[in-house]
This record gives sequence, structure tokens and C-alpha cells, in this order.
Amino acid sequence: MRQATRTAARTSFTARRRLARGRGPWPVGSERVSGTADPGDGGAIPTRALPRAGCRAYRELRLHTVREGRTVIDSVTLQNFKAHRDTRVPLGRMTVLVGQNAVGKTSVLQAMSLLGRCLSSPTSELFAGRFALPGIVHQGATDPLLIELDVGFVAGRRRLGLRTQPGRPPSDSAMLPSTLIDGDVILPQSIDPGADTSQMPDEAKIRCGLERQEVAALRPQIESLLLSLDEARLAEPSYVEDEHPRMQGDGFGLATVLSELKRTDTARFQAFERAVQEVVPMFRSLGFKRTIVQSTIPRVMSVDGQRVLVNESNRVVADEILLTFADAATLPASAASEGTLVTIGMLAAIYAEPRPRVLLVDDIDRALHPFAQRSLIEALRRALEVAPDVQVVATTHSPYLVDALDAEEVVVLGRSAGGPVRAMRLSEHPARRHLESLTTGEFWSAEGESWVAAR
Repeated sequence: MRQATRTAARTSFTARRRLARGRGPWPVGSERVSGTADPGDGGAIPTRALPRAGCRAYRELRLHTVREGRTVIDSVTLQNFKAHRDTRVPLGRMTVLVGQNAVGKTSVLQAMSLLGRCLSSPTSELFAGRFALPGIVHQGATDPLLIELDVGFVAGRRRLGLRTQPGRPPSDSAMLPSTLIDGDVILPQSIDPGADTSQMPDEAKIRCGLERQEVAALRPQIESLLLSLDEARLAEPSYVEDEHPRMQGDGFGLATVLSELKRTDTARFQAFERAVQEVVPMFRSLGFKRTIVQSTIPRVMSVDGQRVLVNESNRVVADEILLTFADAATLPASAASEGTLVTIGMLAAIYAEPRPRVLLVDDIDRALHPFAQRSLIEALRRALEVAPDVQVVATTHSPYLVDALDAEEVVVLGRSAGGPVRAMRLSEHPARRHLESLTTGEFWSAEGESWVAAR
């Protein structure tokens, strides 16, 4: 009797979830329907046989030539990155990583963020701070560090990779590319901005210009935002000089981003408010007020003929978020709960423009009630219908949140003592037939991660 009840509940919950999802994420392994390429996808990227540079690139992009189509990152492979000796992580439109602490879930998000930034940041900035070499290299590794994405289009595939050469200083990123090898274009990032090119031969300068065209076309395909949202930064009044403001990974700039969304697209802003209310039922609306804040902006000045970076302090007019709830007067964002602010920040990253192609969220269940965790997943599904070019990759330790997911959307990371990290979809479990009588969260809680390491 109990099993029949659980089976019926599971079937009912799955049916409601799929009905609410609409056309939702593509099933794993299914054929994607061909259609007109989204102009935002950048279309087919031309490949050309580049002259051999006669040098070893510090990092490289590996591209398979494909036709037009929508971008979907199908997997990420990490070699010698932190805990990952050689791990392939399968991905979909929505993927949630689960596993024990220190197994390397957050490292997957960091690696994807690092690869996305390598197309726009000089190496001196990329491999700095918490990503400084050799700190991010797997202990005892002698082979290069590699982060590689397998990107699928309607008409083909492409691989993008970041590779280091052990023992080579970051300044070697100024090295130029090799050539067309076995149908793959091997490209490093272009030379760092500001690098001295006066001694470069003309051929190298031309080749560098071609690289920049390739890089410019690739950047939007894998642009990511790694969210590590901070309650105070989310609530902070913000002033952003950019024409198209963006929220930072810690949440700063949220007020300006949402103010711009309300000003430019009322319908989308209202859809965003409905999504927040789905997760936080007492929430009613979001408004703004203008407030004076002290802003410190770095400026480049000329002092005695030398360019000097100075911090300039000014009083500026900033945006501040005001929240209205069913049982309370209008409150500043600083008075709202952490869970409410984190929910607003996550949904804003998808609803507001410009948005990332890949949204990376660590501890997606943070500060949320179990029911709210399930509601958040459904709200994200609807947001992905509004933004069909976005993927979500997140981590969690919550079986309640996993209950809102299909088994193929859950990727389990596991490792044996001293063994490598492995990653497999929960739907690949040898006893997956029990998913007919258990919810996804119950099945994961019962089976754990040891089965992954054993395969």
C-alpha cells in the first residue's frame, strides 16, 4: 500500500513538473529540432589554416568546424584541475551536481567560469588570486592542466579548451598560435592587451588579428556568470556607469540591473516579479528609489608624463531596491531575508539583459525552505523558456531540491579513497528502476555516491 501511494505521488509530481515545464529542456540524448540560427549565437565561426608559429601556446582553444545552430554545452572535462585528475561531467539545460563535501562540485563551476573568462581577460588576471598557478593544479600532476567544453549545435559539435604548460610563466600567453591540425583549429588567446608588439613580424601581427576575430565570435557562446551571492551586496544601492549594466557575481549591481529591466521591458519585469512570488509567496512587488551614495571609481591620470591609476571618490545618485510584502509595508532590500534576496538575484541573472549563456550557482538551495527549493526549480524552468539560450549548472546538498529534478538532471560526483573523481547522471544508476517508486531525492539519499566511484 505504501509503495503504491509513493508511486502515485511520484507519477503525479513528475506529471505536474513536466506540464509546468512546457517544452522545457531537451531530453538527454535526443535529436534537437533544426531551425534558423539565433543571431545571438554568432552563427558558424570560420576556420582558417593559420601559419605555424613555431612556438608552444600557453593555452589553447580547440574548435571543431560546425554550421549554424543553438549552443548547448553537453559536457565539461577537467584534467589536473584541483581535485579532478581526469573527470568528464555531463551537462544539460539544467544540471545540478551532488556529492560529498570536497569531492569537487564547486571546482566544476570554477573551471567553467575560468574558461569563459579566458576569452576576455589577459592571463595575468586570469591566473591570479585563488586561481594562481600552481595552486589550482592537481597535486602531483606532471601533465598540463586542461579544461575542455564539448559544445553541441543543431548541425555539429565544437570543443573549446584551456590548457596550461607546467612551469611556463603567465607572460608566455603572448605566444602566438600553431596551425590547423587534424581538422581542429588550435588557438591561444590573443596577446595580452597592452603587450609590446613593435618587434613582432608583420606575419605575426596579421595572425594575431585573425585570432581576435575568432575570439570575438566565440565569446558569447560560453559567457558565464558564477554566482556567489552575498546578502549585503545584493541589498546595496548601486551605481553602474555601463550602458548595459550587469550584476556582479556577489550580487552588486542588482538594483541598477532591475531598474533598467523595469524601464526597458515592463512585461519581462512583471514576469520576473511573478517568478519571485512563486518562490516567496508573501512577496508582492519590487520598486526603487534614488539615493545619494559615495562611489570610488578608478581613473587613469597623467602625472609628470606618466600614466597613474588613482581612486576618485564622488557622490553619485544610485538605485536602491524597495520590496513590498503581503503583510508588511514597503521595506528596503537591506531589511529582507537572505533567502528572498538570493532568490531575486538568481532570477534576475536570467530575466535581465544582458544575460550570461551559462549561469553557475553554488549551493542553489541556500537559505530556502524545502518547499521554496522545489518552487525555485520550477521558477527557473519557466525562466529558461523565456531565455532559451541559457543553461544552469548548480550544486546542492539538499534532497528536497533534488526531488524537483528528473534523474537525468542530477549528476552525482563520487570518489574512492585515493581514487579519481567520477561523475555520472543519477539516471545511469544500475538500480534506476526504483525511481518508479521513489522520488529523485529519496533515491539519491538512499544510494549515495559510492556507486559512481565503483564504476
